[in-house]
Amino acid sequence: MRPNDIPLRSVVPRHLARQIIRSHRRGGVVYITCCPGYRMRSRVIKADLIDDLVLTCPNCRKPNRLIRTDTQFNCRGCGAAFGNPFPEKGWKPYMRTAIAAVATGLLIVTFLPRWFSTSDGIAAPPQSLPAARTVPFKNNNILAESPSYGSGEGQMYVQNGTRRNAVVKLIDTKSESRLVSVAISATNKAYIPGIPNGNYTVMFAFGDEIFEDTDRFANPNGFAKFVEPITFSSLTADGRPKLDECSVTLQPVIGGHARTAPIDKSEFERY
Repeated sequence: MRPNDIPLRSVVPRHLARQIIRSHRRGGVVYITCCPGYRMRSRVIKADLIDDLVLTCPNCRKPNRLIRTDTQFNCRGCGAAFGNPFPEKGWKPYMRTAIAAVATGLLIVTFLPRWFSTSDGIAAPPQSLPAARTVPFKNNNILAESPSYGSGEGQMYVQNGTRRNAVVKLIDTKSESRLVSVAISATNKAYIPGIPNGNYTVMFAFGDEIFEDTDRFANPNGFAKFVEPITFSSLTADGRPKLDECSVTLQPVIGGHARTAPIDKSEFERY
């Protein structure tokens, strides 16, 4: 395209626009003066500029001037096809990237859980949680206590004559809540002071190590409780203060009158 060939309301390539030296209007005619000395008489009042570039064909080494508005980019010598050498401008390339990203995200959210949850109709096994940490067993260690523990005058001595570690719980029968949990190692004793007045069910369990910050055994080996609740009262019948204490053993003894009964793990761990 030469400067004289610019049609009415045309799109002017930048390499032709750079040849325009000046333009002036006389009457209803616009005169555009270009570098080679051409004088163009046109009624074009406004012309849009588009990008163009010169690209050398890698096959025949012939230079080709390409314009953005072309639908195909081919070598004029050998006919080899070029890729689009003009990058897209404005918001369109970013919009395409955003749409592709959103579509990919929707596919992942929709189908990824199904791929990992089932395989040929068989549900995938649940992911196992990391194992809880166990701690060494310490005799007479308070594992858990309520705010009211330590506010009374009652005292209890517990003897564990078995070869297994034990955890003893005092359950307030009125509030049905745990007062205290105490660790008692094998063939050892524990002392539980500060028991408030009230009736308490004594539960106990046997095992080896306990989970950290709990009163539960990692491998429990039996659960039981004393059938009759134990009553603590720091006052006599006529209202005088007294020292109230009792002793229990977790193993059977000759002449013992306190009866025990086995319980489920769920009942022991309810409190």
